[in-house]
Amino acid sequence: MKTKLYLTLLTLVSLIAGCKKEYINVSNYSSVSSYYGEPKDSTVFILSPEDSSIVYDTVPIHFYTNKKLKIIRTECHLDFDFLEGFDTIPSEIKFFANNYQKGSIHNYFLRIIVKDGSVFNSNIITLIISKLTKPDLNVVFLSKTSLKLTWTDSSNNETGYHVYRKEGNNDSVLVADLPANSSSFTDNTLDTAKSYSYWIEVFSLQEKMISEPLRVKFELNLYLSYKEFATEECADGKIVLSPDASKAVLTNYFNDQFPVVDLKDGSKTYLTHTGGTKGLAMSHSGEFFVTGGTHGSPDIVKLWNLNTLSLIRNISPSVAVFELMVNKTDERLVVGGEPIKIYNISNGSLVKDFDQGNYFIRSLVFSGDETLILSGGNDDLVKLWNSTSGELLKSYTGHTGHVGSVCFNEDESQIFSGSYEDGTLKIWDKNTAQLVGSMPFEAGIAAIFPRPDGNLIVALLNGKIFIINPGGEQVQEFGESDHVFSIDYNSAKDIIASYENMKIQLYKRIGHWIKI
Repeated sequence: MKTKLYLTLLTLVSLIAGCKKEYINVSNYSSVSSYYGEPKDSTVFILSPEDSSIVYDTVPIHFYTNKKLKIIRTECHLDFDFLEGFDTIPSEIKFFANNYQKGSIHNYFLRIIVKDGSVFNSNIITLIISKLTKPDLNVVFLSKTSLKLTWTDSSNNETGYHVYRKEGNNDSVLVADLPANSSSFTDNTLDTAKSYSYWIEVFSLQEKMISEPLRVKFELNLYLSYKEFATEECADGKIVLSPDASKAVLTNYFNDQFPVVDLKDGSKTYLTHTGGTKGLAMSHSGEFFVTGGTHGSPDIVKLWNLNTLSLIRNISPSVAVFELMVNKTDERLVVGGEPIKIYNISNGSLVKDFDQGNYFIRSLVFSGDETLILSGGNDDLVKLWNSTSGELLKSYTGHTGHVGSVCFNEDESQIFSGSYEDGTLKIWDKNTAQLVGSMPFEAGIAAIFPRPDGNLIVALLNGKIFIINPGGEQVQEFGESDHVFSIDYNSAKDIIASYENMKIQLYKRIGHWIKI
């Protein structure tokens, strides 16, 4: 037994001696890890990592071999046990430090076997598995001036953590020195006008490790969902917000009942418009709203008191009503039927019958001075009318499907129109009726609204909502549904209300921090 033990020890000593005598001393080089020249006295030599290196994660093994030899196999050995082998000289070798216990120490060397049967061992390097783990940062935004950084404390025997912060392009500075076992840091000194980068350094007496940077900034321009209310199932309908955005009215194409929703608590009051409703308009004062009948009672338009939710009066345009519009002074009601008709709201009398066109009107917009009316409808055309005489001034041709939404740009030099059938947003020169731009979308367009800053809100039937700048570039895409019937935009409150199947989704440009 003693003889066997003696022979084993002798073999181990011989192996170590054999390994050590086959590498050169490169201590005179300024950096072993950057030295890739040919060692003069070695057949196989590990260049990096250096002996007694602390390693973590994936470690590349850089090495030299004598290329004159006909090498038929390369082997990696760890703690004098075979680790892995290659049938030739590999282009790269990696050591996976995370496979071993933190703080453990291992001896590593390479062995090559040449065609004539000779075996050569490299120098032995000692690898010390790091006791530290690189922090993986996450962030929770608490307020406009506060955020919380979090990470998992998975290091062993660390001394502590350093938190570094960089404002914009300035140099990073140490903002916190935390004790061992820390896993979070709260920064209460944020400025919404600045962007920040954070790093977390975990350190011990022997080593240190720093996280990847986490960058944040404050964003004002993006719409976020902030409220959601359930509604009844609906085949089609429209939504309008009250001027103060405290209430929403929803029409329901097939249902006699339609709801008025309190947007503070989601409570609903149901009103009756027999046969179903489609057309919908809100007064500018917020005192009343108007609903238009469809297939069940197409000849009835109803005016409702928004405060008492009582019926004010009926108007009988004798057509199915898909679109309604109230002028700025709440004195005139424009009915988008077959054809367009204008009524006196105070007594329900007919003011003007345009007496032309036999297609449903699906969108109506006044010009700023209310001398013009812009319409889009089932004839695939956009039309411009004189609001007093009812004269058709211009037709804008180019859509290949029903036009469901129209609007002017800010200075009314251009017209925007969207089709829910051909899925294009078209831009027209108002005066020449020339098409100056066309943007295709992946689905039909449910609605378009201009914003005061010149951007457009474009809602698609497939549930997506886009913000498009005047140059046609997409600023934002959002939406949390697979189908949108209609949207309304309250510019004073900067709120988008999306009427979706069985819910209302409210979006607002709320300032918030984002991770970038």
